[in-house]
Amino acid sequence: MKTTIPANNPEQQPGGAVGMNIPSLESVLCTEELERRPYRPPDFEAESGALVSLARELTERPGTILQALADTILRVLRCGSAGVSLVTEDGKRFRWPAIAGVWQPHIGGGTPRDFGPCGDVLDRDCPLLFRHLERRYAYFKPVTPPVEEALLVPIYAEGKAVGTIWAIQHDVPAAAPGSGSRVFDGEDLRMLVSLGTFASAAYQAVEQLHKLKEQTHENQGASQTLLAVNEALLVSSVRQHELAQQARKAEAAVRDSEVRYRRLFQSSKDGILILDATTGKIIDANAFMSGLLGQELPGLVGKELYEIGLFKDEAANKAAFTELQKNGYIRYDHLPVQKPTGETTHVEFVSNVYAEGERLLAQCNVRDITARAAMEREIEQQAAALAEQSRRKDEFLAMLSHELRNPLAPIRSAAHLLKLQEQGGATAVQTQAREIIERQVANLTKMVNDLMEVSRVVSGRIRLDLHPVDLKQVVEHATQTAATLFEQRGHSVSVGLCPESLGAVADAARLEEVLVNLLNNAAKYTPDGGRIQVSCERRLDRGVGGQAVIRVRDNGVGIDAELLPHIFDLFTQADRSLARSAGGLGIGLSLAHRLVELHGGTIEAHSEGAGKGSEFVVSLPLISAPVASAPQEPSPKAEALTSEAAGIDHGGARVLVVDDNTDLVMMLSSALRQKGYSVQSAHTGQEGLRIAQQWLPTVVLLDIGLPGLDGYEVARRLRSDPKLGGAGAGGAAEDANGGKSSRMRLIALTGYGQDADIALAREVGFDGHLIKPCDFDELERMMTAPGK
Repeated sequence: MKTTIPANNPEQQPGGAVGMNIPSLESVLCTEELERRPYRPPDFEAESGALVSLARELTERPGTILQALADTILRVLRCGSAGVSLVTEDGKRFRWPAIAGVWQPHIGGGTPRDFGPCGDVLDRDCPLLFRHLERRYAYFKPVTPPVEEALLVPIYAEGKAVGTIWAIQHDVPAAAPGSGSRVFDGEDLRMLVSLGTFASAAYQAVEQLHKLKEQTHENQGASQTLLAVNEALLVSSVRQHELAQQARKAEAAVRDSEVRYRRLFQSSKDGILILDATTGKIIDANAFMSGLLGQELPGLVGKELYEIGLFKDEAANKAAFTELQKNGYIRYDHLPVQKPTGETTHVEFVSNVYAEGERLLAQCNVRDITARAAMEREIEQQAAALAEQSRRKDEFLAMLSHELRNPLAPIRSAAHLLKLQEQGGATAVQTQAREIIERQVANLTKMVNDLMEVSRVVSGRIRLDLHPVDLKQVVEHATQTAATLFEQRGHSVSVGLCPESLGAVADAARLEEVLVNLLNNAAKYTPDGGRIQVSCERRLDRGVGGQAVIRVRDNGVGIDAELLPHIFDLFTQADRSLARSAGGLGIGLSLAHRLVELHGGTIEAHSEGAGKGSEFVVSLPLISAPVASAPQEPSPKAEALTSEAAGIDHGGARVLVVDDNTDLVMMLSSALRQKGYSVQSAHTGQEGLRIAQQWLPTVVLLDIGLPGLDGYEVARRLRSDPKLGGAGAGGAAEDANGGKSSRMRLIALTGYGQDADIALAREVGFDGHLIKPCDFDELERMMTAPGK
């Protein structure tokens, strides 16, 4: 098959078709790579032999000199195909008068002058190396086998470029045995340039011969041809002398480059090993590598990596080398290296395969990471220590919460008892004292709750109960919750809500907690009689459903500029008044910030400075669909394990109080008796079990942290006793008169309030779970709720 492409084919000419996207010439050129490829010393002997052979061919058979030239290029450059391209008389095309190798069937074909590799070589007037030239010159795509690399050199006649000689390496060597598969290097270019000089002379000689044959008889023509040949050979000889000088300069440059390479190789602060990529044996190593291994260079050469301590055994070495041969690249971040002394060093090991002529080598870069590995171990140890500190902190906060709740519980019970006593008459001082006690117990309880909440949020243990809610109602509920504090301080409060519902997927109780926190802060940091503004509006420029923007603004003491960037940091507490009357632990705003973030929103603080008030802005993503009215969330002070509730009707119920806190037992028992309940008490789990089995109480208020037998175990035993309405009792217990009564209610009254504590209480049979100090009214509602 001959490959002949019409010169006017628009697909092959950049200007032939409007809008054609033809790759640039630079995208297929790789001539500069010849300088970076491994150096091969000049083979002047092979070059001289080839020139002598061609000169003899020119003298004896000038008519076949071009084919002889193609054959010589194929042999000397060890390529897949070689040939000669000459410009036609009209200057529009190149023809291929001579081809050797696997492309020989294409003799007589050609390419366009204005859009082809040969034309680009003549235009640039220099040798060029192409890679996969079919990417630019699409008419080469059907030519097989395809081109991997093509090296082209221009040839001249009387100072005018008339064509090129070329050599090709194909990328499918299996389809053409013996066609070669190596890439070209600098020596190939030098040799082809030398043959190009001869080709120029041969071309002139052949052309002269043709002219003489047309003008004179055969003898005269032969004489003049020989004269022309001699003249061409003389010119070629001069050119060869020039090329030899260039070759000597190039060889000197290569020697200088080798010296620089060896200097860099030996002075590198990383270890370098050169391996034979076929056998895996070491060919060379630098000084740093020898020092890293503690072995001299002569002892390394010829060995495999496992033999010098880089892999633990031959099997590991073989597995790594198999991967290297398969992928051409391997990497190990922490590879142990054992020195002959037994010392182990950790290194970073990277190896890649490359070709040097016809030989495949593997370069291994080895970096000592002993210091880095030690630092990583230290970081891991520090991380473990921080995790342990975090765990202990959580345990401490849980214990602190429990220990703080224990004294608060009897204080609240005592205050409630005092309130019950006031029905018989109390002085103004007694009433004021009782209200102060209740208010301060509430403040202390909130601080304890905040400590536990922020611990859950920081450690990621908090879980949001997400449902579609109306944020407008959440804002209304929060404002109602904070109303009492506003009234106490005499604040003027204005609330502006948009008329439409604001649908969002959120945890209504948590968001109300955020807003109540902001409102309480506004009340605390605004002097009596101040102004507080609350607003909620929809902003439609963000997301599918827009955003809800909730603002809480006051004209209080404001926030200092230095504090403002840190206002949401944990435990940040500004002394925003001289008397520091507001108090607090400095965790409320941090908790609010984290809860808003968990909802996918943002919270910002703004203030123009001290004494100029402040504004907090909460932005939350909305959904486009309308939502049902958000139900009023239950108070976070108590969490019942049953959803049933009823009015307060104790009906002479018998209540057993089991707690090791004597003050709590005394105050709570007194308050219950004041309300008309029959009450007995115990201070240990064993005592509580005994009284329950004998007295058969209607309700048991049971502490968890009891000495000896804890509250969970007491609950298990109570639930397993048939007399108390447990297993086998049909869900009822005998009353004092021998009749059947409803199932005994079991309520945990404890300082342990984490999610795991509540879940365990449910598992062992508690009907309710209240955290100390509990609200007496909430306790009574849970006690009188219908049984299961």
